Amino acid sequence: MNDGSNDTAPGARSGPGGMPPGIGIILVLLAATGFGLLPLLTHIAYAAGISPDVAAFYRFGIPAVFCAPFLPRLMRNPKQATIAIGSGLFMGVGVLGYFHALNDMPVSVAVLIFFTFPLFAVIIGLIGFRLKPDARSLTGAALVLIACALFVDPANLAAHPLAVLHAFMAPVAYATLILVISHVLAGIDRLALMAGLFLGTALGSGVGVVFGNPAALLPTDMHGLMAAVGLVTIGGVLPQLALTYGAPAVGPARTSILAAFELVVALGSGWLLIGEPFRPVEALSGGLILGAVVLAGLARPARRNTVLAP
Repeated sequence: MNDGSNDTAPGARSGPGGMPPGIGIILVLLAATGFGLLPLLTHIAYAAGISPDVAAFYRFGIPAVFCAPFLPRLMRNPKQATIAIGSGLFMGVGVLGYFHALNDMPVSVAVLIFFTFPLFAVIIGLIGFRLKPDARSLTGAALVLIACALFVDPANLAAHPLAVLHAFMAPVAYATLILVISHVLAGIDRLALMAGLFLGTALGSGVGVVFGNPAALLPTDMHGLMAAVGLVTIGGVLPQLALTYGAPAVGPARTSILAAFELVVALGSGWLLIGEPFRPVEALSGGLILGAVVLAGLARPARRNTVLAP
């Protein structure tokens, strides 16, 4: 789950320093692997007594500190800064739903819910950004709907409606974030944007912990410390850096397709590493959603030029 700040212009052929596309592909796959290991990392963190709120703050709050030196670049344009931090704030509130879902639901269900974002990208893009989806986007949205009909348990929805709705806030927020970055904040400094998004996400996901029980941020034993380090590095800073530098060399369409490997890693970690039971219906749903993510990367929706002046 990246911060969405790596959209590149169509036709991009190389990254910083003229990076070869092959190296870019490796970096994007490594990033997808790191993000995809988040269910495993949170599983370890929860077993060490770390709450979902604290785990989310580790994932986004500490990287926000590392990115803070780039904030002055963003603050040169208050309007851009407000939108970037506000978008991150919304993402932070939504991502708490994902972290709680990873604690309260089977990993496969939580992951599948998060990856329904292509459906919400089509809906929000049409309503909020006046973007007319093409056939690939509509097909992907239909695949997500079919997948939801397969893996969403009506009994669980009826028993825990607020928890399920909170979980679905994450894909809604992520889809909104992608659209804002692509159509409102496109073209601004990537590192400055990343700093603003991390700051907003940290505020949205961790404000309750920081002001409510700051002592909970301190790991109580070595297992908790290692889990916190893993969330910050393996699931946070390192894959984000890999994606930041790899995506421009690969281009937006191929980056979206390669990043779908995150779904494969996330589902696989639940079944193979955490030991959750394999359910064919969830595997089928995962295949449908994987197809939707790939189609989203290949789609060419009408673009609405609302980029803010730097």
